Amino acid sequence: MVVDQVGAKGEGETSVVVMENVVEGEALANLTNELLDNAFAAADLSAVCGAVAATSSAALNDASRRRLQGADDDTSLLGNIVGSLALAATELMNADPDAIEQTTVTIGGPIADPRMLDENSAFEALDMVNGLSASAGDVGLGSGESSTADAAAGAVSSMLGSALFDTPEDAASTGNGTRRRRSPGGPRPSSRSSRGATGGTSCAPSTPS
Repeated sequence: MVVDQVGAKGEGETSVVVMENVVEGEALANLTNELLDNAFAAADLSAVCGAVAATSSAALNDASRRRLQGADDDTSLLGNIVGSLALAATELMNADPDAIEQTTVTIGGPIADPRMLDENSAFEALDMVNGLSASAGDVGLGSGESSTADAAAGAVSSMLGSALFDTPEDAASTGNGTRRRRSPGGPRPSSRSSRGATGGTSCAPSTPS
């Protein structure tokens, strides 16, 4: 309903149709890489977070579709998304509470279904949450007040369902027992690893000993 300055009123209706995402497979991977590459080229943390948020749901749906169809269990796209966000937390972030909050909240997208992540990506996501939480403890919470803490707690809770915490019996039944954790300092998305930082204090995840 719209009311003008002299009290006249008008009312109307409209329909909004949300079409199902039809980008999948290689096309989805190419689109995701393009969005992330552009964001890193601009050294824009918000753009990286936006690209991660925009593509995570489609990537999870694509991985789930492949699994249901009995296709190869390829989780490389989700791993690329997680790795890119971790790289942004290392290279593009200053010690700013709102930037830490935004990045921590964004993590929830690609890890929404932790069973779709391989062990390497699950470890990287959990390590990123650890680093961001430590940084938030140093510089304080963002303008969302409890958003950083809530997002970090939600991420840790989600990751408890990942392959990292499989029992030997779980690993045997799901095939996760053959996965190996990426060593510290292991490969990041190569097309973005040379992007420069914007300055300031890095809020990179800690590297386990």
